[in-house]
Amino acid sequence: IFSRIHCGDEPEIGVNRILDYYRERGFVDVRCVAEEGEVVGSESSVLSVKFLIVEGIQYRVGEVMILGNNRTHPSTILREMQLKQGDIFVPSKLRRSEEDIGLLGIFSKVEIVAHSSLTNPRLKDIKIALTESRPGIGEVGTGAAYEDPKFRIRSFLGLAYRNLFGRNHTVSFRGEVAFPISKDSFVPFVEHATVIGLRSPNPWELPLTFNTQIGLDRFELSPEGPKLVNRARIEERIERKVSSVTTLFYRL
Repeated sequence: IFSRIHCGDEPEIGVNRILDYYRERGFVDVRCVAEEGEVVGSESSVLSVKFLIVEGIQYRVGEVMILGNNRTHPSTILREMQLKQGDIFVPSKLRRSEEDIGLLGIFSKVEIVAHSSLTNPRLKDIKIALTESRPGIGEVGTGAAYEDPKFRIRSFLGLAYRNLFGRNHTVSFRGEVAFPISKDSFVPFVEHATVIGLRSPNPWELPLTFNTQIGLDRFELSPEGPKLVNRARIEERIERKVSSVTTLFYRL
């Protein structure tokens, strides 16, 4: 504990560091008071300080309740919780869990609160209150661009459904069509692209994210001649988040 208190600190700073130390170990009701004692040695600017600590109860996590998950499977939510039943209750982990659940992108509101258990005074029950977002999203648009020597009119349509089977899986579709216009022929050919995707976090309870994309497209290889290319492709990507700033991935 006292390794966190440095020479020259105000007593109030030492008290706050002691309180933080205990709260991060489940003693959320801890109390600490600093009492200044007598002058140390011959220097009037150096005082002895006594810290009086009342630890209180070391709380553990009791029941974890989820409210508002009409479509989402409970395991999808509990997977993001850094506190499980029986763990030492750490307030900072509660806040991080709230942030991680919000980052799933399938809830418009996330609130996690803890309260003392009615059956056991040494437990803190946790309530997770959620408001689910609409799982379906779509986009549509059109535009034009001049790519010498042709003028192209483009249009696209995108659809996606998030939270498939209540597991935060996403299936998506995107289609694009382009009509090139030239002086020799009004519309000499039609370009198109179609992509179907599936994103699966934690498949088979593995700590990975699996992405699959299947695409079919037709495009002009070179504007100098009417050579067209039809292409089919499939892409696989496996991701593993190892820290808040580092993600490893394998792409095929």
